Amino acid sequence: MHPVTGRRGTRGSVLMLMPAAVLIVLLLGAIAVDSAIVYLRQRQAYNVAFDAANDAAGAGFDLEIARQEGAIVYDPDRVVDLARQAVDAAGVEDLRLVDARPDGDGVVVTVAVTVQHLFVQVFGDPASDVLTVDARAGAEVRRP
Repeated sequence: MHPVTGRRGTRGSVLMLMPAAVLIVLLLGAIAVDSAIVYLRQRQAYNVAFDAANDAAGAGFDLEIARQEGAIVYDPDRVVDLARQAVDAAGVEDLRLVDARPDGDGVVVTVAVTVQHLFVQVFGDPASDVLTVDARAGAEVRRP
C-alpha cells in the first residue's frame, strides 16, 4: 500500500502484458509471411501461364491457312504441346499445366501450383498447410 494514498501502486503491471503483445506480433508476422509466400507463388504461376499463352498463340496456328486465307486457325494439339513445353521450361517446382486451348482468336492457358505454408504448420491445422493456386492467362495474335 502506498503510504500517502492508501492503495497499491500499478508500477510493473505493463510487464505482464508484454508476453501477450510479443505473441500477437509474432502471430501477425507469421500470417504476413505466409500470405506473401502465397502471393508470390501465384504471381509466378501467372507469369508462366502468360508466357505459355504467348508461345502457344504465336506458334500454335496453321501458318499456311494464315498466309492463304488470312485467318488464324489454331491446332488444339499443337497449342497444348507448346504450352506444356513452356511450362516445363519455366522450371517452377510443383507447377503443372491444367488446360491450354484455343479460344476465339487467341489461346487460354491455365496452370496450377502447390503452395506450402511456412508458419501455418506450427498451429497444427494440416488441412491448411498446403493449398493449390490456379493462374489463367490469355494471348492472341493480332493481324497487322
